[in-house]
This record gives sequence, structure tokens and C-alpha cells, in this order.
Amino acid sequence: MAKSAVDRVAALLEAEAPRKRTAAALVLAEIGAKGPKVIAGLKGMLAADDPVVQRAGLEALAQLGQGGKALEASLDLLGSPDAAVREAAVAAASTAGAKAAKAAQARLEEARGHEKRALETVLSRLGGKDALEALLEGIVDDPGAARKVTHELKAQVKAADGNARRSMRAQLERFLKARKRDEAAAPARAATLKVLGFLEDARTVPVLLAHAKDPKEAPEARQEALIALRFALASGKKPDAKIVNALRAAAEAEDRQLAQTAVLTLATLPLTKKLAETFVALAAHADIHRAHLAIRRLATEADDAATEALAEIVAGRDEQRAQLALDALKERREAGLDDGTGALVDALVAADEGRRVQRLRQALRPVAGELTAAQKKTLLKGAAKMFADGRVGWREVWELAGQADAKATAKALRAEVAKARKGRKKDAEEALLRVLSRVGAEPEERYRLASLLLGRSKLDTRKAARRSDEALKLLATLDREDFDVVAALRKDRSAGLEVLYYVGFHFVEEEGTGAGEELLEEVAKKGGRKKIAKAAKNKLKLVR
Repeated sequence: MAKSAVDRVAALLEAEAPRKRTAAALVLAEIGAKGPKVIAGLKGMLAADDPVVQRAGLEALAQLGQGGKALEASLDLLGSPDAAVREAAVAAASTAGAKAAKAAQARLEEARGHEKRALETVLSRLGGKDALEALLEGIVDDPGAARKVTHELKAQVKAADGNARRSMRAQLERFLKARKRDEAAAPARAATLKVLGFLEDARTVPVLLAHAKDPKEAPEARQEALIALRFALASGKKPDAKIVNALRAAAEAEDRQLAQTAVLTLATLPLTKKLAETFVALAAHADIHRAHLAIRRLATEADDAATEALAEIVAGRDEQRAQLALDALKERREAGLDDGTGALVDALVAADEGRRVQRLRQALRPVAGELTAAQKKTLLKGAAKMFADGRVGWREVWELAGQADAKATAKALRAEVAKARKGRKKDAEEALLRVLSRVGAEPEERYRLASLLLGRSKLDTRKAARRSDEALKLLATLDREDFDVVAALRKDRSAGLEVLYYVGFHFVEEEGTGAGEELLEEVAKKGGRKKIAKAAKNKLKLVR
């Protein structure tokens, strides 16, 4: 009887040429041939000396789902020095189901190196209670297997249904409890905590939190617990204070790697007031890297708590962190988020240190023209209170208010000037008039400032002294603006003959206007026989 086409191809599985054997295995697997001759031929390929032939036989058995019929041979090849053969052997053995799991578990204790890791892969793919426990115990004996095992378990978790996940969670938590204080099991605990994170189950939070904050736990396990919390808390619900406090403690720990992991985990949580306070505290941490991470988290949060927190950092004592927070607020402004203007205004009027006032003022200057009516009012009230309290920075606040609304600021300043003048507080009046001059003072107000300055002047007629006299500069400017300086001085009760002579002397020397001669004539006329009158007459003779 003639052989069928399948039989003829199956016969090639025993050919001498490796190329024919591998080609035959590929064809038979593709057409799904599973007859006894095919299986026997494929099984025979596993005993070949050529790894290419072994691999082809294993891949065909895996594709056909017949690894169980060559299970022992497949398991033997898990120790092959060829990585491709080991991978194919894992695939073939995994098709044998529970039978393979039992056989792999029996071999696991004696296995080492590549073979052990391959056996663990088989177990992880097959799953089941016994397989999971064997994998975790295997890490205790071989910490180097942790990465591969967790990778395989991640795929297993992804494919598991709800019931399977609950079973895995319970088993993982039991393992952690049983191996809690076993130093040798630290890598296995770390791997277990990592897999708990893969479950993305909020019910794992208590266990993860306990390991994350346990100072006696190995750093590697604490770190994996912190990372796993990101997934366990990924529901979007705001975390309670207990969780935030635990993560904050880890974020402030001396171990920088552990701390950085904790900060990154905190950064994944929805912002709460408590969390914002935590980020403000971390922003002040001595480790600038932690501070930067905290500030960056606040920069991206569209929440009032984040804005207020950044403003608080800007108002703090640390220049470097304040600049980072300023940059963050600028980014928020460019992104259309709340840039903290209101919070910065509040911080400015509450500031009590010069550098902080300057920093806050600089932050607000670009948006001064966009301040709301309420914010402008806050600036005006704050400036008045700062001045009354004698706090530094009141000038800067008045000037910022003037930039925001010159008219309203000038009005408020005039009210403060009037109070100071009524109370005969010349120093206060002078200080306020200086600010008013920069905001938008009337000529009469600028003259009043010059008059107060003349009252403190040494009236030194030497050229160098006069040129540095601020009062004379103000009067000269007013004169050039057609303000009647002479008339104002005549009415000014505080301007005695010495003052009139001093101003007149300067004007005839430097300004070349008739105002100087008028003032000297006034002194000569009213001075009678006084020396100052004689000096005025002599000066007039020299200039005429």
C-alpha cells in the first residue's frame, strides 16, 4: 500500500540531513499532523546532537500541543546551553499542563542556573497554587531568578480572571507573612511585593504600606512596596492621611534611592491639601533633587492647593527652591492654569524680609496690569499696613500697586501723606512722598518733598555739595516745567532766608534762570543788615 503524503514527510524526521528534518517538522506542525509516527519522529529529534534539530522538534511539539508526549525529554532540554533550545523546551513542556507542573516542581530543588530559571518559567506559565509557591521559594534559593520570575508572573496576572487574582493575592500575602523576618528571603519578598502591585488591587494597600514603612524591612523590598503602591492606588481616589504620612516618612528618609521612589509614588496620587503640605515640606528638603521632584509635581496640578503651595515656596527663605517654584508658576501661566497671582499677592503683603519681598514683587510685575480689583485692593491695604507696622518692603508694594493702578494708588498714597502731615511725622511724609513721586505726584506734592528735603539739607553752597542735593534737583526740574518755584518758596513758612539764599545761589550758578536772582533779591530785601543779606547782594553784583 502506498504511503500517504504525511507519512512520507514524517519519514524525513529521521533523515540524516538536519535541513530535511527541520523542514519536515515545520511542515507537519503547520498542517497539524499528530499521528503516532509524527510524534515519535519529533520526539526522536529531541535526542539529536544538533541544537537546531532539537529546537525544531520542540517548536513543532509546542505548536501541536503535544509536549506531554515528550515531557521528560523536553524537561531535560531545559538545561541546554543553547538559549533558543531552552526557550523552545519551555514552550513544549508548558503544553503538558498539570502533569508538567508536577514534574517541573519535582526537578526544581536540584536544578541550578539556566535549568532552574527555565523550570521556574514553566511553572509561572502553568500557574496554580503549587507553582506560585515553588516560584517564590525558588527565588529564596536563587535571588538572581527574581527578575525573570516576576516578568513571567506579570503575564500570568494579566491573563488571570478575578477569582484567580484573588487567589494569587491571598497566596502572595501568606508568603510575605511566613517569610517576614527571613533575611535570606528579602529578594523573594521584594519580588512578591512587586507582583502584588501587578494585581492593581486596592486591597493590597495595607500589606504594601506595612512593608514600605517598616524600618526593619530590607531596602529592596521597601522600594518594591513603594512602587507597587502606585498601582494599588491607581483608582484615582484621594489617599487618606495615613497613606500620605507613611509615604512622606519614606520620602524624607536618609536612603536617597528609597526616598526618590517614595516621592515618585506620592507624585502619582491625586492632590489633597495634606499632600500639598507634604510637597511643600519636601520642597524645603536639603536634597535639592527631592525638592525639584516635589515642585515639578505641584507645577502640573490644576488645583488651588498646588497653586497656594507653590506661592508659599516662592515666599520662603530658600532662593534656589523659590526660583524653581517661580519657573513652575510661569509654566502654569503659559499652560493656561492658575498661576498663583492671588496667592502671591497675599504672600507679598504678609512678607517681612527684604529678599522675599523683592522676589515676590518680581514675580508679580509681569502680571501687574492683569490684577483683579480685589487683588489691587489687597495690595493697597497691605502696603498701608506694612508702612504703619514699619515692615521692610512697603515701598515695593506701593510701587507694584502703582504699576497695577496708578490712579487708585496715588489717591491712597495722598491719604497716607495727609495723615502723616497732620501728625507732624515729617520722616513718614517724606518717605511716602518719594513713593508718590514715582507713581504720579502733582507738582505741588513734588515741591512739598523738596521742601522737606531742604529742611534736612546742610545748605552747603560748594559746587560738589549742591550737585548732589536731591532737593535742588527737584526744584530745578519743577522750574523747567514752569512751576513757580519762587512763589512756592515765598509761601513756605519752613523756608527761611538761608534756604532762599541757598536755592537762589544754586539757580544763578547752574540753572541760569531769573528765579535765582528773584530769590537773592528777596533775601537782600528781607535780610536787612544780616550777613546773609549782604552775601545775597554781593552775589547779585557778580551775576549782573
